[in-house]
Order: sequence, then C-alpha cells, then structure tokens
Amino acid sequence: MQHGVVAERRAEHHRTARPSVGGDPDRDSGTEQVASIDTDKVSGLPTLFINQRITLKDKTLGVAGLGYSLQSLSELIAGFQFGERGVVFLIGADQQVKVHPNASFNDNRSLSELTSAEAARALTAGGSGPVHFQRDDQAWLASAQPLQRLGLTLVSLVP
Repeated sequence: MQHGVVAERRAEHHRTARPSVGGDPDRDSGTEQVASIDTDKVSGLPTLFINQRITLKDKTLGVAGLGYSLQSLSELIAGFQFGERGVVFLIGADQQVKVHPNASFNDNRSLSELTSAEAARALTAGGSGPVHFQRDDQAWLASAQPLQRLGLTLVSLVP
C-alpha cells in the first residue's frame, strides 16, 4: 500500500493535508472506500475520516478523503460519569484511546496505560464479565462492550 496525502475538509471549512498511513483504499486490493476514526491533529477532536478511491475506466486516478468532526460524540462521552472518578471512553481495534473525556488521551494513551496489561488483554479477549485490576494502589472494575458497526469498543472504569 502506498503512503500518500489525503485532503480533508473540516467543519471550520478549510482544507489541510495529512499523511495517510494504512487508511487509504489499496490501489490493487479492489477496496473502494475506507472509513476510520482518528484524532484530528489540529483540533484534537475525534474525526471520522472517509477515503474514497477515484477510478476512471478501471484505472485508479487517486484517493480523495473527507474528515467529519465527531465533537458531539466526544461531548456525549464526556457527559458520562460513574461516581466521582468513574469514566467511559472509546478505544479502537489497536487498543488506542479514540474518544476520552480528557481529550489529551485521544490517540495518546492505550487501554493498558489506563488499566494494566493484564486487564487490557482480558477486556479485549471477548469475555462478557467485568475485569478487576489495581491502579495507583486502588481496586478498579472495568467492562468493555464492542460497538461492531463503529469498529470501536466502549470501556467503562469504576474505582
């Protein structure tokens, strides 16, 4: 797969370019469209990126992409809280935080950093029960619910 540059249009109605790594339709695979959620490097907000292969007479001319802000999703996640310190957030298939009430965690923290390596493995192994772990000398309870259509997992942590 080639690494290219994808043009994006954001809610602020300006265009920027970002390198595309693994999020473009592969020229030889027959994939026409790829959608992924990532953090916009300018705004720090989760953004839905949609990359579309452009063809003419079965010849690939290039890839075009759009980025749609998911600020309302970020605000919704930030509004959920369990007790004084419990939180919910979304992770991607790579176990990286995609949407967290603390926006600085988006694409900068992994599930294992917020729980433990063992808890992260248990949460993403497909089990349905809660996971107990220790963090900062305190007992925590975690659960995870895959959101298949979004390709994300909703995680909740409660001390």
